[in-house]
Amino acid sequence: MGREFAVRYPRGRPDRFRIVLDTVPDRNGRAAPNCAVALLLLGLAVHATVAWGYPGALLGFGALVTAYVANGADLRTVRARDALLASAVAVPARVVAVTRDVYTDGEGDEVFNHAPVIVFTTTEGTRMTVLCREGVPNPSRSLDRDLTIHYAPTAPTVYTPDPAAEHRSNEGTLGVIIIVLIAGAAAMVTGAVLLGIR
Repeated sequence: MGREFAVRYPRGRPDRFRIVLDTVPDRNGRAAPNCAVALLLLGLAVHATVAWGYPGALLGFGALVTAYVANGADLRTVRARDALLASAVAVPARVVAVTRDVYTDGEGDEVFNHAPVIVFTTTEGTRMTVLCREGVPNPSRSLDRDLTIHYAPTAPTVYTPDPAAEHRSNEGTLGVIIIVLIAGAAAMVTGAVLLGIR
């Protein structure tokens, strides 16, 4: 309630607006240094491939994948969200609106995405209006539905209607991250061993 957000619309057609949820993707100033490091690692991986063949490719690209995943925002986001929702407070909520986002896919078909707009009041008395993209069953027919929202007391903008599904999703994300880290490390070790054999 009372929060400003950016919208975009085609020239002369403000009725066809879209809400811009993330207007500043680089909030911590790490984009340029991370890009420089990624380009450096990519150059080293290509050089290792040209100089040493496929063992060098394993070593170089394994290091690149491992560094990218270890430094990725997914790991930090999942851990931070899990930590905040560990002490979640459950409050009653109500779906007051349902947004419909229409876009055209690569084959020319229209795709509809529905997201409920949920209102709840924190235990401190702050009324929150949030857009809930996941966790509400059958979102296109959820208008006027009563439900329970679990939110982090220190950050009410971190919420979920289904903590069990949120936990499963976060575990799945962490599992993928761990598998990719192991694969990257295994590629580096295999490349280094094969280079040592030569």
